[in-house]
Amino acid sequence: MPVADSVTVRNTVAYAVEQAESAAREGQQQISLHLVAVASTRAVDPDAQTELGQAKDLLDRIDVWLDEDLGTSPPSNLEVELGVIGADRYLFSPGDYADAILAYADEHSIERVVLDPEFNPGGTTPMLRPLEVELVRGDIEVETAPVERPARSTALARAATLPKYLTIFGASYLFYLLLSSYKPLDFLTGAITATIVTALLAPIAFSRQPSLTRIPRQLARFAIYVPYLLKEIAVANLEIAYVVLHPSLPIDPKMVELEAAIWGDGAVTTLANSITLTPGTLTVSVSQQAFDIHSLTGSSREDLFDGGLERAGGGGQPFPRRASADRGTTTQSRVTLATRRWPTMIEFEVALLAIASAFVLFAIVSLYRVFAGPTDHDRVIAVNVMGTNTVIAIALVSGALDKPLFLDIALVYALLNFLLSIAFSKFNVEHGGVL
Repeated sequence: MPVADSVTVRNTVAYAVEQAESAAREGQQQISLHLVAVASTRAVDPDAQTELGQAKDLLDRIDVWLDEDLGTSPPSNLEVELGVIGADRYLFSPGDYADAILAYADEHSIERVVLDPEFNPGGTTPMLRPLEVELVRGDIEVETAPVERPARSTALARAATLPKYLTIFGASYLFYLLLSSYKPLDFLTGAITATIVTALLAPIAFSRQPSLTRIPRQLARFAIYVPYLLKEIAVANLEIAYVVLHPSLPIDPKMVELEAAIWGDGAVTTLANSITLTPGTLTVSVSQQAFDIHSLTGSSREDLFDGGLERAGGGGQPFPRRASADRGTTTQSRVTLATRRWPTMIEFEVALLAIASAFVLFAIVSLYRVFAGPTDHDRVIAVNVMGTNTVIAIALVSGALDKPLFLDIALVYALLNFLLSIAFSKFNVEHGGVL
């Protein structure tokens, strides 16, 4: 039974113990019950010892529960083992967790896996159903413990108040007018469109009441932040262009984690997108204030941990934590893992490769316009389309084959595509053309 801290783990442990004890008392064969904590998915977290310590605390609690459930005279042919698995590999998807569980089950000849209905070691993303799908790949029985689960009442519709109506109507109407030609009919259709949007979104928008005093401050802060972000993007473009054009290609790709001193969904989303927009850095995942970021060079990491984006966005000084993509290998000594890889989510990988093939086909078709023209404008656009399709195809292949290195190639290729377009335009202008 894989265990993680949840509201139903106690009842699930009791169910697993009851099933094992019943099987041991009914037969004479040796019965083994394995309760294992699966290491967290955060391979980039340098606090691996802390995470493993939390797993050990959970196992200590389970040990106490075992004493309560088995009583003073447990069956002599029932053996219980506790341990930690998955700490020697990078766990991200449900397939990765299934690999770790199946490898442990294969090593210990386990025939049945009992899952906690609230088992979710990776965070807030639901994992039980995809994990069950991945586990059926192995020659093993998978069962979800029939224990009571707490009722969840997540209300999507919230009270629609006048400030919400006014805020959504004003934002929608302004956005519509910005895209219009300011004719009388545009003002009327804009009002109708904004009214419809307001009626649909007002009950579910905003996690808290909009404030007429807070919104102007946020707009002013945003007006300051945008020029700073554009400046950072321009500087990062020059730095990455230097790296790409340098003969030795001095890149140093790493996965790092940033703990940003910002609060609120809007601020976190803005910072995550800003990091991705800045060449050389890519936001891979976000959990509360922790950002997992792929960085291409050392200078991009230094700028990232300097905290300029947080301060410009109204946050404080960040609290950086850095680590490579390899996590520690500390586990309980009796737990070892097979190093083989199992095929995971085959259909999804095939779909990614098929989509990548389609983008490659689009790029090949664009070759016709490169040669046929008839104008230089057509050729430049065709080259850009080819480059964009190639970058997308490489990224899809990276996801399908689980090769993060391909993302570095895609980033470099995207920069080369951009520089090629600039060079072509400059050459055309210098020779009498206009682009």
